[in-house]
Amino acid sequence: MAQSLIGLTVDGPTAVLTLDRSAKLNALNRELLADLGAALDRVEQEPDVRVVVLRGSGRAFSVGLDLTMVADEGVPADFFELQERVYRRFEALPAVTVALVHGFCLGGAIQLALTADVRICCEDAKLGMPAVDEGMFPGLMPYRLARTVGPRVAVRLMLAGGNLTPAEAYEAGLVDHVVPDADAAEALIAPYRTALHAVPLTKRLIGHGLTGTYREAYDDCLATLKADR
Repeated sequence: MAQSLIGLTVDGPTAVLTLDRSAKLNALNRELLADLGAALDRVEQEPDVRVVVLRGSGRAFSVGLDLTMVADEGVPADFFELQERVYRRFEALPAVTVALVHGFCLGGAIQLALTADVRICCEDAKLGMPAVDEGMFPGLMPYRLARTVGPRVAVRLMLAGGNLTPAEAYEAGLVDHVVPDADAAEALIAPYRTALHAVPLTKRLIGHGLTGTYREAYDDCLATLKADR
C-alpha cells in the first residue's frame, strides 16, 4: 500500500492534517485529494477534537494544481469534482478549522485555505493565482473567492494576477492573521481547543446563511435557538 500523502496527528482536542508531498511542494493531484478525504474520515471519528489545523510539509503550504499531471494528461475529467467534494467536507467539519499557510500558497491551495474558518499566514508566504497569468481558467476560484472577500475585491485580485504579500492578503481579507512563523501561530490556535459545544451549531447556521435564502436561514436559526434552550 502506498504511503498516504496526508499526515494526521490527534492530540487531545487538536487534530493536525499535513499535506505531505514536499518533494512536489505539496502540489494537488488526485492521490493527495483522495488521501485528504480518507484523513477526514478519521477526523470525523474523533468526537473530542475541537480544532483541526491544516498545514503543508517542507517549503510550502501547496503550489496548487500539479502541472506535471496537466502536462501528461490534461486536467482529469473528474479532478475538480473530487477537489470540491473534499474541500466541502473540510469546510463542513464541526470543529474549528485553521489553515496555517507558509511558503507558496497558489491557485487551488488558496481555495483550500479559504475553506478554513481561520486562516493564519506566516511572513514567508507567497500567495498567488498563477492561472490568471498563464491564461488558464482558474477552476472554482471565482466562486469561493468572491464569497469570502466580496465580488469587488475578488474581481480585482482575479484580474491582477501576480503574487500577494502576507500584508496584502490580510488587507484583502484572504487571511485573518499574519505571524512571523508557525510557532507564533500557537497562541492564536490555543483558544479554539476549549471551543464551546455551540461551535458546530454556529458554523452550520453561518453556512446556511451563506448558501440558503434569507428566510430559510432565519427559520433555521430560530428553530435551533428554540431547540437549544
